[in-house]
Amino acid sequence: MSKSLVGITIGKAFCDGKIKDLDMKTENYLPLLKNTSWGNSTVQQLLQMQSGAFETGLVGWRIDKYFST
Repeated sequence: MSKSLVGITIGKAFCDGKIKDLDMKTENYLPLLKNTSWGNSTVQQLLQMQSGAFETGLVGWRIDKYFST
């Protein structure tokens, strides 16, 4: 289900011009995801389910828990 929702959401935002470049980091479009592995991934990586996400706190999967940023 989550793959479908991500695909629909990104597809709609892309068609509406809200996402202009699928190779930009997701955190450029969703600042809430800054310092998470989801935010550090490109939009295209999210679509391909290649974000490399790992253990999460309250919001998003924290990349800074494993790597110094």
